[in-house]
Amino acid sequence: MEVEEITEEETPKIYRKLQSLLASQEWKEADEETAALIFKLSGQQYEMSATYAESVSSREFNVIDKLWLKYSKGKFGFSVQKSIWLELSGKISNDSEEIYKKFCEQVGWRVKSGCLLSSYLNFSLDAPKGHLPVQVAGQGWSAASFLSSLNSVIID
Repeated sequence: MEVEEITEEETPKIYRKLQSLLASQEWKEADEETAALIFKLSGQQYEMSATYAESVSSREFNVIDKLWLKYSKGKFGFSVQKSIWLELSGKISNDSEEIYKKFCEQVGWRVKSGCLLSSYLNFSLDAPKGHLPVQVAGQGWSAASFLSSLNSVIID
């Protein structure tokens, strides 16, 4: 995946904290900041919801995605997750729960009874491709709905 450069001058002020965290490889804090930004931009409460991704513009998602791509050298980001999701959904019947389980296995999110186990998260560049960001996706069905919705908001 080609990583498009984004400079600090091009980065809107609202994303600068995220940019700083990513630049210093503070992956867990960057993940938390990403979730906070998405919820803030969506205007919704900080809770799992299948609709908040649809409330954030493609442009905003893409700025966040470009930052993740740049600082992880193409390893993390919504577009990375989207490509994995699309690859899996082409191989598995249109059962989102089954796709979600396979997705979780591939990106290193451990699933037990349909739930993401946070104790297995890896906030380093050693994590599998697509592992981060994770917090904004939530878990279970909400995460599957969020990942499915990336098709409409992330422009490759």
